[in-house]
Amino acid sequence: MFFYKELAEDWDVLNSLPKEEAGALEETIEDGIFQGCGQFATQLTNQLTDSFPEINNLAHYEINKIKEGISNSLFSGYLIYIAYQRIANIRRPKIRQGIQYIPTLMNEYNDIIAPYEKNNKNLSFNRLLDEEPALELLMEKVASIEMNILRKHYPHIDEIPFRIGHKVRELMGRGVFIGFGLGYAENSLRSINNIQDM
Repeated sequence: MFFYKELAEDWDVLNSLPKEEAGALEETIEDGIFQGCGQFATQLTNQLTDSFPEINNLAHYEINKIKEGISNSLFSGYLIYIAYQRIANIRRPKIRQGIQYIPTLMNEYNDIIAPYEKNNKNLSFNRLLDEEPALELLMEKVASIEMNILRKHYPHIDEIPFRIGHKVRELMGRGVFIGFGLGYAENSLRSINNIQDM
């Protein structure tokens, strides 16, 4: 079992990597992850505007700030998975393997996170979350951190109705979880590819 502090510190290190090290890390991230984060950020933002059409009355840059905050929460969730990998000594390949978001990564994500019927991958993922409560605790904390960053970059968010702000916070929490799930799915596909290559 991992300790929350250890995971949180590693996540923080990943968030503040110098440019050179951040570039080296980026070289290990599949293009499908970046595409997936973008697609999910759009999907979550659309959920917000569908639930509260009055959001469309905000200035364009204000809507973009909210979408940017949701997008950041997705990538932060992904970094939580990388922090977990590092602490659990799960090897990350140094180069990309060409895993695309659609259909490969998305199929794997759905199979693990939201399958129609439970399967071994889904059960393993849920077991990880059950056995490592520090992961879920960090996800909740990171969602709060991302919300605070959004407030800093877009102070007027406190002027929108509470129920809308609450929905933004909920979507950012979902974004962190989805980002973590994308990282898990990426690792699962890489593991499958490594077994097939042997």
